[in-house]
Amino acid sequence: VSVDSTNSGGGVGGGGERGGGAIMDGRAYVALAKLGTSRGLVNDKVVKKRLKEICMRQLNYHEDKKRGKTADNSDDGKRKAKNKIIFPVNDGRLFNAWAKMESKSGNLSEARKILGRGMELYPNDYTLLQAAGNIEERLGNTGSARKLYAASLAIEPSAPALIAYALLELRSPIDAMTKVSNVTMVRKLFEEALLIDPKHGPAYNAFGNLERRQGNTAYARQIYENGIKANCTDA
Repeated sequence: VSVDSTNSGGGVGGGGERGGGAIMDGRAYVALAKLGTSRGLVNDKVVKKRLKEICMRQLNYHEDKKRGKTADNSDDGKRKAKNKIIFPVNDGRLFNAWAKMESKSGNLSEARKILGRGMELYPNDYTLLQAAGNIEERLGNTGSARKLYAASLAIEPSAPALIAYALLELRSPIDAMTKVSNVTMVRKLFEEALLIDPKHGPAYNAFGNLERRQGNTAYARQIYENGIKANCTDA
């Protein structure tokens, strides 16, 4: 899958980089991975193999740039460069998609390695940091998970990361001595998540569940109803 270089975006998550060859658009592969992980419409093994290949080419591309490989300016070299596919060098989503597939298969250690490679290339991709936090939490490393969620939020506050941080506090309070969750902080995190994304269904569910467990049934009902009125697409 390739697109004309004049139509591809740049920056984190842009899907490609302007250059001298055809540009491989990462968005198509992210969409393909979603079909496999959430809908089962694509063979996971095929998608995983393709994602791995593309991600490894990204790593090799960056390594070549680090080593200062010079361009081949011969006629043959220019012809090869023209026909060469340049894989997206500003798209950490592919590492995220690959790690998600490994995680789905129960390969948490492999998912952690993949996300680590992605974060080396894209240290400012907040979604990679959040995903890495989730893996650490599932591995039982709550301290590392909390740091990764915080790092993600420091780069770009997002509803999913705010919810992840809040739920971690409820499951594994930062105050290890009392083991009592900071409910006030958790409420503020849920409120901020809804300010950022008023249509984020999981935020309403998590917030409502918290209030229900705290005995605030009427308030919990109001939160659930607000979620219904918001017509959330991901509830």
